[in-house]
Amino acid sequence: MSTKTIKQRIALAAVSALTVGLLTVVSAPASSAADNVAPGTASPTAAADTLNIATTTNTSGVAVLSNTDASNSSVGLLATGDLDGTRKAQTTQTATLLASGTLVVYSSQSATKVTKISAVGGTIVNTLNSGAINSGLTASASDGLNAAGSEHIVAFKPNAGVASMTVTLEVASSGTAAQLIAGATSGTLQGQIFVTIVASSTAGALSATTSGVFYDSDGTASTRTTDEVFSGRGTEEYDTAQYGNIRARDAYGSALAAGLLTASATNGALVKIGTGITTPVASTDFYTSAPDDTIVTVKAPGRSAVSTVVTVQYNGTTIATKSFSFTGEVAKISLSAPKNGLRNNGTAGTNTFTAVFTDSAGNALATNTANPATSFGTAASSDYSLALSTVPTASVPAGTVTFTCPDVSGSGNAVVTFTNIGGTVITSNALPVTCSKIAFKYTASYDKAVYAPGEIATLTVAFTDSDGRSAADSLTSASDNATNTAAVISVSGVTKVGADHAADDLRTTNGKLTYTFIVGQTEGVFTNSINFAQVNTNGVLGGTGPVTATLTVKSGTATVTNADVLKSIVSLIASINKQIRALQKLILKR
Repeated sequence: MSTKTIKQRIALAAVSALTVGLLTVVSAPASSAADNVAPGTASPTAAADTLNIATTTNTSGVAVLSNTDASNSSVGLLATGDLDGTRKAQTTQTATLLASGTLVVYSSQSATKVTKISAVGGTIVNTLNSGAINSGLTASASDGLNAAGSEHIVAFKPNAGVASMTVTLEVASSGTAAQLIAGATSGTLQGQIFVTIVASSTAGALSATTSGVFYDSDGTASTRTTDEVFSGRGTEEYDTAQYGNIRARDAYGSALAAGLLTASATNGALVKIGTGITTPVASTDFYTSAPDDTIVTVKAPGRSAVSTVVTVQYNGTTIATKSFSFTGEVAKISLSAPKNGLRNNGTAGTNTFTAVFTDSAGNALATNTANPATSFGTAASSDYSLALSTVPTASVPAGTVTFTCPDVSGSGNAVVTFTNIGGTVITSNALPVTCSKIAFKYTASYDKAVYAPGEIATLTVAFTDSDGRSAADSLTSASDNATNTAAVISVSGVTKVGADHAADDLRTTNGKLTYTFIVGQTEGVFTNSINFAQVNTNGVLGGTGPVTATLTVKSGTATVTNADVLKSIVSLIASINKQIRALQKLILKR
């Protein structure tokens, strides 16, 4: 829940608590045809059951009360608003008034209703079309005896020394003005204004609290949304502009008058101020029209990566600074993690390696180019070809390059080149890539010969093809897939972590598969069987599998067996008997 919403609910709850038994509280309307306007703007047209604030410019210093709505004017009124950040004429209105000022409020009357306008912290100094006023000069009521549609208008001055004043509008469907004033009848709360009283005005002066520069997603003024104002990436590609929405207001939230608005950017970045998207041509710019809700456009000065801080000032006072970053063009290509390719493979996407494109600052880049220029270093271009099958994106910056293998086993160095818009050609590192056949044989071994109970053991199964090379890191050929079966591993002395490879899945890494085990508590020598039935079939003439792997489990502390204990007891008894015989001989001699 936002802070504004919490404040609004607290305000409404407070009104309810203060008026129990006196009036009924109604929900605040979402909007009104007679919403308030900013001070200095002609006062809005009055509406029934609506409390409006007189905002027409006042140059006489005397409050004006008139049945002509646009003529109504307050004195010393600095700001209007509501707790939701707008100017809805409802129960959450706000205003700021000088301590020496006069607040004029009004509401359209109905011949069938009675209205009461009252204040806490203020005193009535004038009223128009009133039917009754209380003795404390804090409330005025009108029962529609005047012509229906005329305004019930009241002027309030804040009491001496108060920091706030609250003005309310109540409407009753029966009774008279005198009865509503006396409390003989009750009304429904229709409008409420929370007025802040200040000793002096800061209107027209820049306020750091209400001003700032905010990331803007589209560079369109007057269309700020919550996401645009309070968030924004602040990072783009070098050829894409970014935008900041400039808010220039005084302490009361009122937009500032025209002045000198300037923007400057560090590190050579370009800026331009306007009411919408404009093209920057320099690192500084100025604007002399009304500054609020203008857009500063920011662009990189070239194709290299750059970060910049944009400073925006109004009449020499800093409104805010904002950071923007731009990624550059491709400066480096890094190839890694090659799979052992399957020769003469017609299945796309199985012979791959990873390609990462970065700029001069090391930022990983997305690229729209599906097929950068590619080459295969030591192999004939007619035998091998490369394609960027998975394009790098902002969220997944590592692209995938697919390569094809000829109908021979072999190896070569893959090289990827990329041509930037400016014509510079970037060449990757040379990545050794191999091509071989399907798995024909396999061996298995543990990473250690001896384990202590509870240790982690790793079993590696290494596959080779019929030429003795590491087997291809891909599915077996189509004719073999139909009969490919899951791996079967017998377990003793250890507990397997995870599942065996499933049927039709013989993807390896550099011709190898690894399995993890937890070593048991029982000591001894254990032999496990590893069986890949399909590989056995592929290599039947080579006498392949199943194969075994052996490990020893031995505790780090000495183990005492029953035989050892019995042997010690026998030895002890023999020693005791020997000592008894020696003692007997000694006694007989005496």
